[in-house]
Amino acid sequence: MFAAFIGGATTAVYPALKGNDLYGAFLLNFMSEENALGWKAALSGPTTEEWTKMTCTLVIMLIAKDTMTRPMHGLVVGASTGLGFQIMENISYGVQGSINHLQGDLTQPLTTGITRFLTGFSSHNLYSAISGVGVAILLGRTLGGPWSRSRRITGFVGLCVLPWFLHFSWNAIGAFTPPLSLIIAVVSTIVSFIVFALVLRWVWRQERLYLTEAATQVTGNKLTELHQAAIGTRKTRKTYLKQLKKTHGKTAAKTAHTDMHTYLEHLQAWARRHTGIDEHTYPTPTPTTPNPLDDDTLYLTPVGSRS
Repeated sequence: MFAAFIGGATTAVYPALKGNDLYGAFLLNFMSEENALGWKAALSGPTTEEWTKMTCTLVIMLIAKDTMTRPMHGLVVGASTGLGFQIMENISYGVQGSINHLQGDLTQPLTTGITRFLTGFSSHNLYSAISGVGVAILLGRTLGGPWSRSRRITGFVGLCVLPWFLHFSWNAIGAFTPPLSLIIAVVSTIVSFIVFALVLRWVWRQERLYLTEAATQVTGNKLTELHQAAIGTRKTRKTYLKQLKKTHGKTAAKTAHTDMHTYLEHLQAWARRHTGIDEHTYPTPTPTTPNPLDDDTLYLTPVGSRS
């Protein structure tokens, strides 16, 4: 994640800035100077910035191919890349604002910085998280059976075009005047969060497929109620813990919650088997139910019940 963050803050920024400068001159061939200035951010930003961030995410996913194996990894790497890009862009805007107001106070650059921080939650990190899922799909890092090449390419293109349009709609604010620009900002933010929520929902479904597969390999057919709750939905876990608290008390529910986290760490580690990363056994969790967790193995050998 750190490498993605640094990549987003460095290698993704420079070509995007150069591309934005060239794009402004390119638009003058088709628009008046006034229109080019108004629409430059909306057209150049998504085109250059989303491409450079996506490329950075792709490189990280290729380098870490042994450990970045699922759509969730693409989402997190993409979000880290976008966060690095966002922070560096905020810094550059702040520096530029300070240079432009050398004779004045810091009101303007501070206002710009605060505004960009508050609106950043629906900006680069969100866009890049979505395209990062597309990168994972392109590389075939999905579950539930192999995807055809055409399906992977279609998924990748779709999840790269979506951030482009979201970024375009946000940057288009500069081409309009209030109150229309404010309306566009609000609508764009709401749509961005809705799109991200839908993508995240699919990613979580993929993650549960992985957890089910890993649980079968790690625990075999010895899944206890605690194991099933751990790999289930949030509602399933809450229901299990609520019932356990009701029948065995608050301490048992708290211990079970810890056991579930430890078991999920086992399952996450299974995906990293034979990579030389995290190749160790976790401490034995405190049992809370019959057939508690066993730490005999992290990987392929089914775990049996203790006597």
